[in-house]
Amino acid sequence: MRFRFIPKADTPEICSFFAEHWGDTFMVTQGKVRQLSELSAIVAEEDRQLVGLVTFTITPEYCEIVSLDAVVPDQGIGTALLDQCLSQLLPHSNPIVLFTTNDNLNALNFYMKRGFRLHRVHHGAVALARKIKPSIPLLSEQGLPIEDEIELRYTGQSIC
Repeated sequence: MRFRFIPKADTPEICSFFAEHWGDTFMVTQGKVRQLSELSAIVAEEDRQLVGLVTFTITPEYCEIVSLDAVVPDQGIGTALLDQCLSQLLPHSNPIVLFTTNDNLNALNFYMKRGFRLHRVHHGAVALARKIKPSIPLLSEQGLPIEDEIELRYTGQSIC
């Protein structure tokens, strides 16, 4: 697997990837619109094919991992991308955060095994996000109401 840092993820291939995996080219967290194509990214490639992607941003307050996708789950792509991303972010003294929704149990499991801990629950944040992005579903595929954003912070205490 080969990794490539991209300062701005605005190539047609990556924008198509966002549309396919996120249903759009932007996300809303904490009431902020994040144009994924304007963020820094690390892509994972095998045989010149895009197999995963992580996007992130560095602000004065924190470093935020905005999205993380692996085309094929359970192959170590997500973990490898997260490791690559953390190596970019750890030299900054800012906390490393990410946000997910209350229904995303797979993401919570993944990140908590890799050194992230629950920091804060932002109750009702998804209702606010739906005002900006109405395509956010009301229920998960498992039938859970999607209502809250969960903020995770990196502690470095991985159990994997």
